[in-house]
Amino acid sequence: MKIAILVNSLEIKGPVIVAVNLAKQLYEAGEDVTLLYLNDKVERIDTYGIKIKKINLVSFYILREFDIIHSHSLAPDLLNAFQRVIFKNRSITTVHNNIYTDLYPEYTKLKSIILKSLWQISWWFIDEKICISKSLLNQYDNAKKKGWDYVYNSIRDDNNLGLNDFDLNAINVLKKIKREGKIIVGSCAVITERKGLQHLVSAARFLPDKYRIVIVGDGPYKVNLMKHSAENIIFFERTLSAKLYMRYFDIYAMTSLSEGFGLAAVEAALEGCHLICSNIDTFKELFGENCSYFELEKPSSLVDAIENAELKTGNKLLSYVREKFSGENMLKGYLRIYYSNDKKK
Repeated sequence: MKIAILVNSLEIKGPVIVAVNLAKQLYEAGEDVTLLYLNDKVERIDTYGIKIKKINLVSFYILREFDIIHSHSLAPDLLNAFQRVIFKNRSITTVHNNIYTDLYPEYTKLKSIILKSLWQISWWFIDEKICISKSLLNQYDNAKKKGWDYVYNSIRDDNNLGLNDFDLNAINVLKKIKREGKIIVGSCAVITERKGLQHLVSAARFLPDKYRIVIVGDGPYKVNLMKHSAENIIFFERTLSAKLYMRYFDIYAMTSLSEGFGLAAVEAALEGCHLICSNIDTFKELFGENCSYFELEKPSSLVDAIENAELKTGNKLLSYVREKFSGENMLKGYLRIYYSNDKKK
């Protein structure tokens, strides 16, 4: 079986990380897999060991060589749907977000409607839609119909790009904070309103002096956060090696208003962080009792969650996450789908 995994670019973003992790797992399992991408970016995720190829509308015909086209994100989904009509090859997409709620806070109303409509159209033609959590699956009206399923993401240890000068300076700041005996509460994200970091900023002023809040990332909502910042909050720019920052965090804060999975939280747990999350269904599904939760729009509950994080999460989180979100489990989930016979007639 020849499998093509189709992504928008090789830029280090959640859907691409998931796609590359899967491609590596498939390659190591002996499957014939090729990672196809549409656009060049300055930064590139580590793709060592797997076949990669850039495609465009001119070279689109190479998709007919594959038995399965597995796409991630909107542009790849549209191309996947098109090839399904033209070449009739089996088509699969991984659904990374809720297109009915997650687009509106980040785009204009008109653009959100257009993007949502394009996504819906592409899914009409794609054979199988695979959500990244059961909670996300349940948010779709068609979830109980044939052609919908879910498979959890996984994290690999070989996706770091190393540290640049800015990273080294930031790490030195974190080391200094640790030497001072402070507890670091950190978060790494593309900073949009949906990520909920405004709640962490609001809670910071109520925390005892022993805590320091560290927010790593850039995005359209960062300026707003910085306007309301407090003395115990430190902002760093986006990094390509977030987990190297996480090694200096004591507590990782996942404050999202909505989320399909929570890749950064899993990564932080694997680095030994205690975990606090907003009490949305996705995080309750993923982490169960191994997490300290807080209520959105209630800063006092976030303060309580931070102060109780070590007691709530204990030492079980690391082993729990390693087992539940292992690469082997993700591989088994997708192989089950690949080798099923759910192609539309």
